[in-house]
Formats: sequence, C-alpha cells, structure tokens
Amino acid sequence: MGITEQSTIVHDNSKEQQLHEHEEVEGEDGFAAKSWTRRYIAIGALCYVYCVSLGPYMMLAPIITIINQDLGPDPGFAWIASGWTVAAAVGLLLVSTVSDLVGRRWVAVSTTVLAIISAILGITAQTIGQVIAANVMLGLNQAGALTGFAGIAELVPTRARGIAIGFANLTVGVWSICGSLFGHEFATHTGPGWRSIYWLQLATNIVGLVAVFFSYYPAKPLLAAHQSRRNIIRTFDYVGALGIIAGPTLMLVGIINVSQYSPSSGRFLGPFIAGVVVCIALGVWEAYGTKNPLLHPFLFARFRTFSLICIVTFLSGGLFFYGFQALFPQFLVLVFGNDARQTGIDGIPLGAGTWVGGVSSLFLLKPVARRIGTTPILASGAFATALFVPLLALVDGSSKRMVYGFTCFAGFGTGIVDAYTLPLITLTAPDELIGLAIGTVGFMRSIGGAAGISVFSSILSSKAATLIPARVVPAALQAGLPETSLAEFMGVLTGATPGVEITDISGVTTEIVQIASAALRDAYLAAFKYIWYSGIAFSVSAFLMSLFIRDLSAHLTGKTPQHLKQEEIASSSDHLEEVKAVVIENECPKESDPQIS
Repeated sequence: MGITEQSTIVHDNSKEQQLHEHEEVEGEDGFAAKSWTRRYIAIGALCYVYCVSLGPYMMLAPIITIINQDLGPDPGFAWIASGWTVAAAVGLLLVSTVSDLVGRRWVAVSTTVLAIISAILGITAQTIGQVIAANVMLGLNQAGALTGFAGIAELVPTRARGIAIGFANLTVGVWSICGSLFGHEFATHTGPGWRSIYWLQLATNIVGLVAVFFSYYPAKPLLAAHQSRRNIIRTFDYVGALGIIAGPTLMLVGIINVSQYSPSSGRFLGPFIAGVVVCIALGVWEAYGTKNPLLHPFLFARFRTFSLICIVTFLSGGLFFYGFQALFPQFLVLVFGNDARQTGIDGIPLGAGTWVGGVSSLFLLKPVARRIGTTPILASGAFATALFVPLLALVDGSSKRMVYGFTCFAGFGTGIVDAYTLPLITLTAPDELIGLAIGTVGFMRSIGGAAGISVFSSILSSKAATLIPARVVPAALQAGLPETSLAEFMGVLTGATPGVEITDISGVTTEIVQIASAALRDAYLAAFKYIWYSGIAFSVSAFLMSLFIRDLSAHLTGKTPQHLKQEEIASSSDHLEEVKAVVIENECPKESDPQIS
C-alpha cells in the first residue's frame, strides 16, 4: 500500500495483504506519546454526542401522529420520521467517507451545531413542514454522530474496538428500551408537550458541543497524511460526492413512497428507477472514471469480509428486523388494543433485548473471538432473528407472554447483528478507510430498513384489505347488524370514519360491536402472520450468508492507528527534555573525571 501525492491508494486484495493490514509494528506510533486520559475523555465526548443525537429521534418517531394532530392534519406527516431516515443514511455514507480525507473533528462539531439548530426549529415549529426540516437536520446530526464511531475505533487498539464501541452503545440503552415510552410521556404529561423533546435536545447538544470542541483533537487524517489542503481540494472527487447524495436519496424516496402509494405508482417508480440509474453510474465512475474515488471500489471486491457483512446487515439488521420493528407498535394496537402508553411499555422487552444483545456481543468480542472466531457470534445473532420473529405467528391474541419472549430474543439476535458488525467492518478495511467502512454498513442498514418498512407495510395493507371484509362482515351480519348500516359500521370500526360513536349507528348493539371487534382482531392477526412468514426468506438468507464470512479474529491486535494532537505536543516536549538531559550530562564533569581533584 502506498499513498502518492494525488492520494491514489494502490491495493492488491490478496489474503496476505489483508492479514497484515492491522498487524502491530514496533515503533509505528512514531513520535506520538500516548495519553490514555486524553483519549478516554475524547472517546467519552464522542459517545455522549452519539447518545444525545439518537435519543430525540427514538422519542419523536413513535409520536408523529400526535404531532400531526397538533399542527396538522398534513398528509405528508410521515416524513417527520422518513426525512430523518433519508438524511441519516445518505449523510452517513457521504460524511463518514469524506471524514477519512478531511478529518473528523469538524464533522463532529458542525453536525452537533446542526442538532442545536434543529432543536430551535422544532421548538418554534408551527407547521409539519418545519418539523420535517428540523428532523432532516437531526438526521444529518446522527450521520455525524455515527461517524464518531470511526473516530473511536482508530484511537484504540483493534483488539479493544469491541469494548470502545460497546461503551458507546451502552450509553443509548435508555433510548433503546424506553424511547417510545418517554416520547409519549413527554407529549402527554409536560407543559410544552412534544416540544419538550426538542428542549431536551437543545440542552444536551449544547453540552455535547462544548465537550467535543474542547476534547477531540485528532491528528491529521491517515488518508491525507502526505497531502496539503490545497491538493485535497484540487483532487477531491466532486462527481462522486454528488452521486452519493443524489442516487441513494432518490432510491430511498421511492422506497419510502411504496408504503403510501402502490408499487406501480409513478411516485415510487420515478425516483427509484432514477436513483438506481444514478447509483450504477456512480459505481462506474468510482471504478473507472476517477483516480481518487471516494468509495474505493477495491473494498467491495473483498466479498467474504467487507461485502458479505454489508449484505447480512442489509437483510437481517435492516430489511427484516427494522421492517418488523416499525410495524410492531401497530401489531400491539390492532391485535391487543393498546393505548400509546401501553404500547411503549410492551415494547420494552424488544428494546431491552436489542440493547443487551448488542452491548454484550461487543464487550465479549475479544475473549470469545479468540476461542471460536468472529463468524459464529455473528451467525448466532442472524439465527436468533430468523427464528424468533416468525414464531410470532403462534400468538393467538389472548396473551402477551409469547410476544414478550419472542420479541426479546429476536431483539437480542438483531442487537448482535447491528452492533457486532460495526467493529467487524473496521477490521475488513485499511486503517485510513475506517470512516468509509462504518458509513457503508450504516447506510446498508438504513436502506434495508426503509425497504423492509415499505415491503411489510404493503403486505399488511393488501392482506388487511381482503381479510377484514371476509371475516368481519359475515360476523357482524350474523350477530344482527342491518345490511343498511354495514358500510357506516365498517368505516367507524376500522377507523376510516373518525368522530362517530359506533353505538349511535342504527341497529348497532354492544353485542354486535364485541363480536365484530373480535373478528377484526382475528383478521389483523391473520394479516400480520403473512408478515412474519414473508420475513423468513430474508432472515434465513442472512443467516446462511453469515456462515461464509471469513473469521477476522487475527486482526484483533495491539495496533492503534491514530493519535491526538495533544500527544504530539507531549511527545515533542518529552523529546526536548531528553535532549536537554543529554546536553547537561555531556557538559557537566563527572566525579570520576581525572581533571577533578
């Protein structure tokens, strides 16, 4: 590997080269005198910024209907959550890649400033459009916060990356477990209502800005170590950056539109096809059109490491589980009749399982991988997800005990896939491209999640449209509902006709409502079974692919790629003191010198 003046990286993708990419070399740190206290403070600041970036979204996403009721109604209110998804996914891929070249300090600072602006906009928002804009900024902030994982990974030895990233995930446990519950509590039991979340976002990110500004001073990026700033600007891949923004954004917009419009709609086909074309053109450009590609195609040729990890993340952690996770609150409401608060409580086992699975796998990465390798751990997570989500088809609606158990274990498996792939993906790439590695796997998770939500939402809508009339109409008519009241009754029962008391409809009795409600619950239960079954193909494919990922335990070494600027100063000071000591020693006569009487 070598870096020329134009920053062209020459790699052969041989196993020999990959094996030695993270090999510890004596004296590799050069003049850097490690100060672990400074590093721990810098890592702590990056972890805090990640925590306060994710928290607001985890509370806002479950209450977008409440926000729409307050400021709307607006038919585009779903983009409060979707705007965050698009901004976070595309922003992460671009920002993390660019940070390899220009550094991560100002990425962390500037995106934290964006969170503060987002909070102010959210606090003062008077329209749904303003809330969407606030959450787009919050998504870009999340992209910068996730890029901080690359900053964390390069400041510790490769064997400690699991623990370091595990600590970052440890800080977000409260949001993973209780984010939905907290969001509903803020919205319904505080004076400012849902705006309280933005007030919390404002306060915590001001603290985060101060922390990261004064503690995180990484040395010059490894990828630009031999380049001037002018040369970086002159040789930057501007076409690639534009393609990274345009292609994935168009694809995501199209995918998200599927859940609101049909797959044959122009609102899906137009942006999606355009996005695919742009992404294909981007791939050709990055491979053949530029000497300084942002996406470094050689990494994607590492199929059994880099590419397979991305594919497994897309299928299991993204498409399958995120799609399930998005529809799970609807499942609780439609099948069990949960209110918003109870939905948040019933989601705790899922959040707790996901958090515990992710954190535990990261902290155990080094000791377990040394004994059995890295592949079995990742495969076990994909297997648990593939097993326990489809088991929800056994739920009959009479008890939530199976729901709690299956979602907890499914979350545990997905937590492993989501979290464990972060340190693993950094071990598949050279040290100077850690940002690209983190950004790619994060982008694959996000685009997979968007696809999963759209696919599963479409399945639910289509199956419910046939199962509800087939089951509810006969049950209601047999219970004594007059046919003349059927259309109005079905509209009120399913929520399509709001604001009407169902018992005010002509011929409707309490018994009819109870029988029809039970039939409606059974119809939704049957519709959701198609979702649980349809996910088997994705999850089993992810599990089988995970078995072929090459073991990366040999890369868990003592090599620490990056250092802080303060350590350079400390190292220079130490060197100066050593020089002074040598000079003094040479100038001062010793007692054994024969010239001294």
